[in-house]
Amino acid sequence: MKRSLIIFSLVIALALSLSHNKSTNAEYNALIRDRDLNLLTLKSRMESIETKIDNVELALLNNIMDVNATAYTLDPAECDADPELSAFGLSNYAQIAVSKDLIDSGAFRPGDNVLIKFKNGKHLLRVVNDRLNRRFRNRIDILFKSKKKALEFGFQHVTIINLDRANEQLRMML
Repeated sequence: MKRSLIIFSLVIALALSLSHNKSTNAEYNALIRDRDLNLLTLKSRMESIETKIDNVELALLNNIMDVNATAYTLDPAECDADPELSAFGLSNYAQIAVSKDLIDSGAFRPGDNVLIKFKNGKHLLRVVNDRLNRRFRNRIDILFKSKKKALEFGFQHVTIINLDRANEQLRMML
């Protein structure tokens, strides 16, 4: 009798243990399913972010140009008779003049914001507010306040990004 009671107790303990393991296994499986779902969600979000980054890069790449840059001041000898008036409105010291070929190609419009990147790593943010004489091609002219700074700038090869055009393309992609 004692032996059968021990065996019965072992069977009950084993049965309880198995039912507890089933509960634990179900919880474990639920945790695994939740983890897998979270990983899929995270992967989907990462792919979405990567797509957006690709779109930003594409929009920027479509609006990057290497051009020649010179400098000018509002000295009447460098401008028209009225240096306070640019081709597209009143002159301001945050402006650049762009060659006619770049405007005619549609790469730039009056009022476009551009980022100018110099070979030394420095950047300038300027607005297209003037047009160069038609004899100049693939060129921008950066307005400086002083003749000295303009002469120091001289002639440089720069990279420009039309931020407004890039932004427009990005809005269409998203």
